Amino acid sequence: MARVDAALRKAGKTPFAATPPSREPRLGAAPEHFTRQEIEEFLSRQATGWDPRVREMLSIPERLLVAREASNVLYSEDDRFGVAKVYGDLAHGRTPSEMPGYGIAIDGSHMDSVYFVLTDPARKIIVRERLSCIHSPVDFEWQAVAGKIEQAVEHARRTPEGFVTIVNGSLPGMIPVRK
Repeated sequence: MARVDAALRKAGKTPFAATPPSREPRLGAAPEHFTRQEIEEFLSRQATGWDPRVREMLSIPERLLVAREASNVLYSEDDRFGVAKVYGDLAHGRTPSEMPGYGIAIDGSHMDSVYFVLTDPARKIIVRERLSCIHSPVDFEWQAVAGKIEQAVEHARRTPEGFVTIVNGSLPGMIPVRK
């Protein structure tokens, strides 16, 4: 993440985590519970345009476990942190084969970009969207993420059992998954 922050600063953009939240996920620490408010505080700093619609679209549970890896922050409803496997699969062009519990990943492991990943089994959706890129002349917004989630939720209403809707920066599609 430091590499992405430095590149963003060089490009004259706001670094990934320019303003740390009141309680920041600690690198290498054991997973700990964060409240919805603490999670929203952190997420709101990662891109512009945070508002009630974004909050509603994310539908964050009251408490999630938090873990911080080298360039990523993971929020998960269980200690398996299945969202990490999903963002790894998507980042490498693979289709996720399992649907983990509710999770959010802020994936800063790419040379030039930071991505947001959401897994939400209750709504049968997986969403991946870019939050920032050092090559982009415009700042990315949470409104784009909320729009992708809304698109996924609408598509998921028509998704048959045993499948989930996935939006990975493009039009929604369906993939079969194991729970």
